[in-house]
Amino acid sequence: MNRFLLLTILLLVRSGLHGQSPPDPGMVTVRLRDVSRYTGQPFGFYVQVPGVSSSPEAPEFQPSADFEIRLTGSAPATQDGYKRTVFTFEAIPRRGGDLRLPGGEINWEGRRLEIPGTPVSVRDAVPTGEMTLQVSFPKLECYVGEPLLVTVTWTSTLSFNGVRAVHFRLPLAGSPHFKVHPAFPGTDPKEPGAIGLPVSEERVIAKFSDSRLDGKEAVKISFQRLVVVQPGAPENLTVPAAVLLCSYAEPRNAKFKGARYPSYFNNEFFEEEPTGNFERFVVRSAPVALKVRPLPESGRPSGFSGLVGAFRVETAAEPATVGVGQPVTLTLSASGMAAPSLLDLPALLANSPLAAQFVLPEIPVLPRLEPGKAIWSLPIRPRHEQVVAIPALTFSYFDPETGAYGETRSEPIPLRVQPVATVNLAEARFADGTRLRNEVRPEAGGIFHNRLGRDLARPVPPGGWTWPWTAWGALFGLPPLLWLGFCRMTRDHRLQLRDPEAVRRELAWQRFRREVRALPAPIEHHQVGRILRRYFADRFGLQVDGGDRGELRRLGEKLGVAPETVTTLESWIGRVEWAAFAPSAMPDAGPVEETLLALVKPFEAGAHAKRTAWGALLFALGLASLGGAESPSTPLEEAGVLFARATELAPVDPGRAEEFYRLAAERYEIVLRSALPVHRGLVLYNLANCHFLAGDRGRAILNYRRAEPWMRGDPQWRQALAHARDERPDIFPLALPLPWVRRIFFWHHHWTDQTRLQGIGICFAAGWILAGLRLYRRPPWLGRAGAALGGIVVTLTASSLVHAVSSSPDDAVILAGEVTARKGDAAIYESAFSAPLHAGAEVVVLEQRGAWWRIRVEDGNEGWIPADTAELVNPKPGRPGA
Repeated sequence: MNRFLLLTILLLVRSGLHGQSPPDPGMVTVRLRDVSRYTGQPFGFYVQVPGVSSSPEAPEFQPSADFEIRLTGSAPATQDGYKRTVFTFEAIPRRGGDLRLPGGEINWEGRRLEIPGTPVSVRDAVPTGEMTLQVSFPKLECYVGEPLLVTVTWTSTLSFNGVRAVHFRLPLAGSPHFKVHPAFPGTDPKEPGAIGLPVSEERVIAKFSDSRLDGKEAVKISFQRLVVVQPGAPENLTVPAAVLLCSYAEPRNAKFKGARYPSYFNNEFFEEEPTGNFERFVVRSAPVALKVRPLPESGRPSGFSGLVGAFRVETAAEPATVGVGQPVTLTLSASGMAAPSLLDLPALLANSPLAAQFVLPEIPVLPRLEPGKAIWSLPIRPRHEQVVAIPALTFSYFDPETGAYGETRSEPIPLRVQPVATVNLAEARFADGTRLRNEVRPEAGGIFHNRLGRDLARPVPPGGWTWPWTAWGALFGLPPLLWLGFCRMTRDHRLQLRDPEAVRRELAWQRFRREVRALPAPIEHHQVGRILRRYFADRFGLQVDGGDRGELRRLGEKLGVAPETVTTLESWIGRVEWAAFAPSAMPDAGPVEETLLALVKPFEAGAHAKRTAWGALLFALGLASLGGAESPSTPLEEAGVLFARATELAPVDPGRAEEFYRLAAERYEIVLRSALPVHRGLVLYNLANCHFLAGDRGRAILNYRRAEPWMRGDPQWRQALAHARDERPDIFPLALPLPWVRRIFFWHHHWTDQTRLQGIGICFAAGWILAGLRLYRRPPWLGRAGAALGGIVVTLTASSLVHAVSSSPDDAVILAGEVTARKGDAAIYESAFSAPLHAGAEVVVLEQRGAWWRIRVEDGNEGWIPADTAELVNPKPGRPGA
């Protein structure tokens, strides 16, 4: 009773703080966006339903002759502390006046809730004879699949620099009977007279030109689109009228020929009432009636490719002599078709004779487009020595001009394929197992792949400290405790060694069953939520609440629990939490005891199966280290996708691949600037790879250096940094350490601080074992073994200290393509070196004077460089360049 009173007081206080009462679970609300609405102009509105459902059903509206309504999305939301589900819709009014959005229904948590109708005021734009809109088809009779070049023309005698907003709807773009493509060649946005128009949620580049309308001077704006009639279109197809809405204000300078219209993709001028003397104009094109014919059945070839439009194909290949598995560049050139940009000839080669004799590229090959021509260059590899030519390639098509099928055929190209004694790794798969065998061994130089997966989202402090504190506690804490227990050999000391967290995990299942069976009747749902939270907190260290339950799903995947069970448990927890705030809205859940035990038992069974003598401790340590991990954030996923796209484009389009590498680098930099819990070493390593592949050696070396505290012991990072340094154009006469020195002192040059500390911990544990042995026996070698362990500990400790002291806090890397070092801090001084420094040169910053740095290069000499040509490896506040 006291708990019920306390909960009631808390709810009243919460309502008073927010100024609102809890939402009625049986009420649906509709909210309109605060915009001005015109006929033919879409506007958004929201439908809010109290509560959150794991699988929400979309509302259903009554049919309406006044509006065209479509769903655009749904998402959970929290407002004033209460959970809701918001559905977003777009409505297009078909006429003006005081209209009413239709009502509807929604099936919500087993109930049919009513959606009220909403009054909407829609205005009609003013038709005007000062503008015309025309949609022109090249022909009114066409075949299915035939490309048509459609021209859209907007002519206006009004000064176009008075237009302040445009809303353009082209029915072709949203029709299921058409597929719309850009026309080639398109209008260059930088070309004089080019302007962007928002056409059916797409930014289209149109072209200005002078014209006349009804004897008056006018401006004509036109653009083109390639339209392909899709299968299933009716024989008599009517294309609805295109609609153009615009806001117009009489300009001060009507003779100005330029365009002052803000050609942005999202034109939000209609969102609010403008100030000034504005008019809303509307202009419509005439509907177009098309007669669509199906492709004839008679004369259709058995291997018809589906191409509509006559064209010619020519082939070329080089070199003429290759070895088995070595690439041959095959060039396909298609011409004579009105729309060659729609062709995809490489996709038609999969079932051709070419695929039986050659290995074709697995990634799509993009064409190089020229006026009236499309050219593809694709690498193909002969499979065996019996290949004597690139066979003739045949492509069938339907010619809409003659109404008959035809084919184009290329000429065979002679090719000489020789046996090879040695093939590279990419060509080794063509070996038959007897003649073509390579000695495959790792190659030095080059960079490795980017790192992906959940390791990127696991925070690791500098120095490569990947072990959790529990592991370090076990390494340094367990040996003395075990030694103490071995000495005393008493029950009291053995009990002290037990992990209280493990005891709590062992008793979690028994406590859960006991509390479930003790639930009072009728059910108090907040007690059920408390029991579930306590079980998952004690058993797995998880905080289960009404927010993000991703940890519960990952735990279910780890333990092999069925996804349906996890979903049901999440739904149960959500209902219990909602019932804690609105008890009357939560019906009785039935046999609670059997339901809860059935839902939680798979988690207990999965965890119990993993226990062994040491398994419980290892599982607890792993759970402690992974419990705080987050799933990869959106910028990380975007960076991975962009990097993968760049690697696909690199063999065929290096220029575009370089752009994608730079975009991936930007996403990694966003992750590093944010507070996301990530493995900064791996992210910096991936960022350096992106810069290296994009050709920026300076930033590649800079980020490889910044990743060193986390990646020092990683061989791939070490080889990538060495390869990037070898690519630098600058050479300094250095007395570098001999390779045998680094091999002998590998523990100093290549081990991370964590690896050294692990070695110290192992020696520490071995020392306690020797101390335990000394209690019963004292062999002669015991002292020498102890001295050796002490020497290793001292050596590793000294190595860590030397490494910490020797690393310079002011290391920097040159980022400018070329910079001349001076003998003083101004450009009037002579050059300090015989040649300029280039991107990637590593220096030490000794002093800062204004915009100049005094630096020391790798051979020990000094000079002055502009501060903006380099960047510090470890910038900190108060230091130069921070």
